[in-house]
Amino acid sequence: IPASLLSVPLNCIPILGSLLSAAISSLVLPQLVAGGYIVALAQLRGKPWTFGDFFGGFRFWTTLFLLGLVNATANWLCMLPANIVGLIHTMMVPHPLTGVFLNPDAPPPPPSDPAILLVLAAVSLVLQLAGIAAFLFVSMRFFVVTPFLAVDRGLSARDAIKANAVMSRGHFWGWLGISLLSGLIGVSGAIGLC
Repeated sequence: IPASLLSVPLNCIPILGSLLSAAISSLVLPQLVAGGYIVALAQLRGKPWTFGDFFGGFRFWTTLFLLGLVNATANWLCMLPANIVGLIHTMMVPHPLTGVFLNPDAPPPPPSDPAILLVLAAVSLVLQLAGIAAFLFVSMRFFVVTPFLAVDRGLSARDAIKANAVMSRGHFWGWLGISLLSGLIGVSGAIGLC
């Protein structure tokens, strides 16, 4: 939970905040998720497990941290062009309260050219969609089963990424489909709780 509390203010920092937030989350989250994998693998193999096995992912802390960090960096790089254009767009939008707190007598900021703002918004949207598509490709191709490989086979982060690339070859659309379906089910459940 403390990592989550740090993530919120970090996400307010333009461009770098999301990368820093993901790095902080990688300190604990992948290890906790991997504990579920460890218990599931034990159950499937008919081996006994205890409640403490849910925290067994911390035995693979370095590998899982590196995998989370590399995955987050790939996501950040895929979205970086869209984030830069979006930041430029945001900085060009006139905000009537910009100078009120510093100088109450200041005149309102001059308006920006609406055509430029519209073009920047459209370019940002296209770059966001391209970034999402690129990240989905990278994620399915290089990261979708890396935590399982690290936990089950004891692979290093680098070897897990290589093995994921080999295992996912020819199965991209299947992995993408099940990942999108799982995400849709999760979002539907979250909305249902509201």
